[in-house]
Amino acid sequence: MSCSHLHNGRCKLGLFGGRPSAGTCARCDQYAGEARGLGDVVQAVATATGIKAGVEALAKATGRECGCARRRDKLNQLVPFRREDDGVQSDPPRAE
Repeated sequence: MSCSHLHNGRCKLGLFGGRPSAGTCARCDQYAGEARGLGDVVQAVATATGIKAGVEALAKATGRECGCARRRDKLNQLVPFRREDDGVQSDPPRAE
């Protein structure tokens, strides 16, 4: 994982006591780094298109939370991206 807020094992934002565990850092809603899963991709698209700003403005106007962080985390859990160096062996290719 390569969050831009993490430097020498310390969170520059001061979250989680300044020293988040790898698991805690991986689920942080302030994560800024390589896409960890589908949720990160959806957030990047929503941010680039202005959808995220509109949803946050609507949530603020109604006094509710937008739920973006919760959805991002859930999508990342449902469709995670595996990296070659994560030590997880992928399934063998299917014979067609």
